[in-house]
Parts: sequence; structure tokens; C-alpha cells
Amino acid sequence: MAQNHRITAIASLRETLSQGLTSDATLATILLLEISKQFDSSNPQNDGDVNHLIGAKELILARGGPQSLTSPCARFLLNQVLYHDLLSAVSRGSEPLVRHYWPSIKNAPFLQLDLESLRGYHPTVLQAVARISELKAGKEVSFSSGQDIALADFTFAGQEVETELESMDISDSTTAASDQACTTEAHRSAALIYLYRVIYDIGAPHSLTLSQVRRCIDSMASVPVSSPLISAHVWPLFTAGCEATEPGDREFVKQRLTDMYRQRRIHSLQKVCELMERVWLSKDYKRSIEGAEEMSRVGCIEVVRGLGEMLYLV
Repeated sequence: MAQNHRITAIASLRETLSQGLTSDATLATILLLEISKQFDSSNPQNDGDVNHLIGAKELILARGGPQSLTSPCARFLLNQVLYHDLLSAVSRGSEPLVRHYWPSIKNAPFLQLDLESLRGYHPTVLQAVARISELKAGKEVSFSSGQDIALADFTFAGQEVETELESMDISDSTTAASDQACTTEAHRSAALIYLYRVIYDIGAPHSLTLSQVRRCIDSMASVPVSSPLISAHVWPLFTAGCEATEPGDREFVKQRLTDMYRQRRIHSLQKVCELMERVWLSKDYKRSIEGAEEMSRVGCIEVVRGLGEMLYLV
């Protein structure tokens, strides 16, 4: 039944777009189609791979870009699109479609995201994640085209992001013991794990990665599963969980994802747990055959992409 409603919604949306209508309601419809994929366990793989965010990007372009969405409703929808787009870029191993600045304008100012109060994400972390994804995409394009990457510039850009993340002060807006502060700390650690993979090509059991895995898991463990901010923990659970090497840490992230699924019944949470276990198999096998150094080179997102699977981190 859900699939029938989805087909009807897509047909209606196409009709609306063919008439040149780009209202807030149209943008909301596109966003809901993207979100709905997380709830449907029977969705065929080919249909699940449709990236409705591409349509959202085109609609935003048709309206003049993010800076033209000024009404409260439009800004709310833009924030949701940016949130899903940034984490979709991480799971797809690509750069964001609608980035933290508008790509057609050089040196454009950062978009002011209002996501901290909505989902527990700190804007500084989100902007850092967007920049890391852009660095990753640029690195892959250079390698695939046979071009020499400007390694010094690439490393410098990555280390700039690293410095910004490490120097973040989260005590200004939250108390050290709050769920918000622990969630922000988990996101910062997840972003650093992601960054180390992109600029240094390392993961567990490298000490840099393991130190952030420890910080990330400890921060998430300090937030009760009943907290509303748990909805913002999927990405750090997957990121730190994939790189976890201690049995206790692996068991924690599995149990936390299981508890979240029992409360929310979002099928994508089961898939996150399943793919994380597949990553563990790949990394453990690499370590048993070729040693710890080669294990550290096994990228979590690369394993997922190699399996041809879709990963939803929201």
C-alpha cells in the first residue's frame, strides 16, 4: 500500500513540476519522498537508490538558490534538505548537492543553518562534514582521471578542518553534562574519524582513529536512549561503530541501534546495523590476512559501496 501511495505522489509531483510550480508544498513533497525510503523495508533496491534530493536541488535552483528561500516555511524546508543532503553525501561518498555555500558563487558566505535546536547538530560540525565530503570527492576525481592531486594543498585544507573541529568550544551554549553537549561531542569525533579517513587514509586500529572512537562512544553512552537527541546519533553510531575493535564497544553500538529501532520502527536502522557488521567482517578479515596496517586502510563507506547497498544515516 505504501508503494502505491508513493507512485501516486511521484506522478502528481511530475505533473506539478511540468507546470513550472516550485512552491514550498512541492519542495516538501520531494523531501517526504526521500525520507519515506527509510521506513519501507520492502522497497526494491533500484527504487531505493533514487535520490530525490537531486530534484530538491533543481527546485531550489529554479527559485534562485538557497538565499532566495526567505520565508519561515521555506527556511525550515531548506534546513531539512541540507541536513539530509550532507549525510547522504557521506553515505554515498560524494560531495553534497546543495553545499554549505552556493557553488556558483565563489567565496559565498556560509548558509546559516538552524539545525542545532532541531536535531542536535552543531552548524560548525555540519559545515566541516560538508568540506570533508568535498575534499573526498575531489581526491577521487583526481585519482580516477589519472591527475596528480596537489597533495600539499589537499593536506593543508584537511588540517584546517581538523583544527577547527578540535578547537570548537561547546561550553558556550550547553552545559558539559547535557545530552546536547554529549551529542555535539559525538558528532565532532565522528567528523574527525571521517576526516582521518579522507586526508590520511587511516582508520582503526590506528591510534588517532581509536582515540576518537573512544570519545564518540563514551559521549553517546552518556545520552539515554529515551532522549529526543538520540535521533541524531545514527551517523556517529555507524562511524564510530565501524571502526570499533573492542567487543564491548561493538556490542554497545549494536544494542543502541536495536533499541532505537524498537522505539521508532524505522527499517533503515536495521540496515545500518547489518552493514556495520559487514564492515567488521571485512576489516577483521583484512587484519587476519595482512595485518593491522592494512586493516586501517579498509574504509567503511567503501565497503558499503562495494556491496552495492544504500545507507541512510539520518
